[in-house]
Amino acid sequence: MSDCIHCAYILEGPEKGRSLDSHLLGTELKGPAVTWAHLDDKAPDVRDWLAENLPFLEDWVLDALAQPNAHSRATTVGEGLFIVLRSINVNDGADPLDMLALRIWADKTRIVTLSSHPIDALDEVTHQVAHGDAPSTPGAFIAAIVRRLADRLEPAVLRLEDRVGELEEKVVNAPDPALRRNLAELRLDVVKLRRHAPSQKDALLALLHCDSKILAPVDRREIAENQARISRLSDSVDQVRDSLVVLRDDLSGQLEDRLNRHMYTLALVSAIFLPLMFVTGLLGINVDGIPGARSVDSFWVVTGGLVLFAGFLVAILRWFHWME
Repeated sequence: MSDCIHCAYILEGPEKGRSLDSHLLGTELKGPAVTWAHLDDKAPDVRDWLAENLPFLEDWVLDALAQPNAHSRATTVGEGLFIVLRSINVNDGADPLDMLALRIWADKTRIVTLSSHPIDALDEVTHQVAHGDAPSTPGAFIAAIVRRLADRLEPAVLRLEDRVGELEEKVVNAPDPALRRNLAELRLDVVKLRRHAPSQKDALLALLHCDSKILAPVDRREIAENQARISRLSDSVDQVRDSLVVLRDDLSGQLEDRLNRHMYTLALVSAIFLPLMFVTGLLGINVDGIPGARSVDSFWVVTGGLVLFAGFLVAILRWFHWME
């Protein structure tokens, strides 16, 4: 196979499920049978391969297909569809919320997909092909991919909601400055999801409203159902974002109240002991004339007076309800 071709199959007819090499793929793409090819966009020859095997496409479509960071969209181009969707990243060691771009070109007999990393939804379709149960039309293929992408997105959003629920309990029951880090991590995850979930919802809505004949009524119904799912998930992400804002304000308010209580306690202690320190400091100066300096009872008299004075200050503070 060419360096850019990851896999290629015939999806309908008596040869359904047959794998194609690079020599046969070009011929089959021009034939009447529905053929699917998945390309690795990191390969240096992917743009040339697209131009050679899909010569009817305009340059902007070829460039967009080869663009690994394309945003979600769905556009009718002639008799075909150019679609960009985002998938949860389930590759080992990757952040699931670093969503991968899946680009799709589909017309009556051709399906060409591109990605920079393996995408679980496509792996499932490949498994179906191997067992002879793959979608046999471009519309069914697109609907199957949309369903699988929604299936991957939903658990990610639910996990995010669970993490926010756990953090909310901690903020309410045991507010701690360390929770700010958890808040920051959750907000970053929300930012990653909001970068793609709303545009994915809009792309699927545009796909539903396009007048392409590739999509049969049953395909449109399935896409509509999963578009509604992704729309609900996008709304859930927005609710999580709003909850994090409330939690941040609540945590900041509780930590500020705790700091104010500590500062108030220190102020009360200072109010009691500063006068006492003034008296002891005055009596401790090393000059003649200090009253009682030569009396053996002076220490206990001064100490008792300071205790009484401290009690008097406490009574005053309580009288004004400053110690509540």
